[in-house]
Amino acid sequence: MTVGRGKVILLRGPIGSGKTTLLRGLGRRPKTHFWILESDKALDFHPSDPHGKHPEHFGLEVDLLALHGRIVLERGWNLLIEFGYISRAHLDRFLRGIGRSRRDPRVLLLRLTVDPRVAVRRKATLTARYVLASHRGWQPEPVSPEIVIDTDGLRPSQVLQAARTALRSPSPRRGRTTNPAGP
Repeated sequence: MTVGRGKVILLRGPIGSGKTTLLRGLGRRPKTHFWILESDKALDFHPSDPHGKHPEHFGLEVDLLALHGRIVLERGWNLLIEFGYISRAHLDRFLRGIGRSRRDPRVLLLRLTVDPRVAVRRKATLTARYVLASHRGWQPEPVSPEIVIDTDGLRPSQVLQAARTALRSPSPRRGRTTNPAGP
């Protein structure tokens, strides 16, 4: 996928998988303008958070993010969004809200994975209990077409390179797992 106007890149993955780091790296890409939405900043519900205030409002918040995303796309910008924890149904709801679908060639779905023990090390400012509980709550539904990047043992620059490779591919092989440090 060559990045141009009106492209949508959605990042999913558990806590500590590198979503925010990748989001910032892609957002700094020269000659490519992205409007960045971080759903963690907008959503007050986390599937493993025992203190989730209003989980019944999650659909409304997805709709509000979609409205924001639609405005960005209508202005000719590319959209880069970090969803973290999102079900297939809510992902499709968001995409419908911005006038896209998972099969749209202007949409790239990336899912980052990480071993929970690695996530605990990466998220040293959070309690291990919280990170591990988050991983237990993260049970991703397969979303086709989606590129999976295993971030275990990778430096941020390697994760960024794997994502850039996926972006440059005219027809990414969806559903595959990429680990540039692997065999």
